Amino acid sequence: MTTARQLLTLTTFFLILLVGAGCAVAPPADNLRREIRFGVEADVPPLKFHDAQGELAGLNIECYAQSHP
Repeated sequence: MTTARQLLTLTTFFLILLVGAGCAVAPPADNLRREIRFGVEADVPPLKFHDAQGELAGLNIECYAQSHP
């Protein structure tokens, strides 16, 4: 095995070790937030727009509201 090949093997080993260590310190699933926020540009009627009362409306908004009660 050449020196370059040994160096590549050693570097790969340490990178895998670092990735594994990073995964080991991940927070428990119970501490994760249960809320999803997203932004909408309401300028694409009939998919997304503001109605007469200034509320978001449109096909995308209705589909999301039905799938996330």
